[in-house]
Amino acid sequence: MALQVQDSLDIRIGEKIRARRHVLGMSQSELGRQLGVTHQQINKYENGDSHIRARTLYRLARILGVDPGHFFEGLDDDTGSDTAVGVNQASIETVCRRDTLELVRLYLSLPDKKSQRAFLQLGRAVSNASETLRTPVTDLPTDGG
Repeated sequence: MALQVQDSLDIRIGEKIRARRHVLGMSQSELGRQLGVTHQQINKYENGDSHIRARTLYRLARILGVDPGHFFEGLDDDTGSDTAVGVNQASIETVCRRDTLELVRLYLSLPDKKSQRAFLQLGRAVSNASETLRTPVTDLPTDGG
């Protein structure tokens, strides 16, 4: 039996599968059930320990509600490595944080585009207010004038 070496492309695809599964709030067991494999096999896919056949990747894309090309976005065509604008480990970790996932789920649960735009405007307003609070105030009037 030959030892299988992890491939960087398998690792990147696995990270994208995990990130999308987390966004959907789906367990490895649930994804495995829908795909017809064990949760252990899903774990191997997500860790890049097992190659994913084209048919399986297509089925994963359908289950996860993405285009099959989603798994290859941000990869350099020649090397399979991340491009400057591609996904990196830090962005995947940010996406997988519980509070980030909750915000995404809330946004996706909104009934229409108008509500989604209002949600984004609220988020921007909070972010801008937060930035304003972090800016040191240097033009305070002096006492004794």
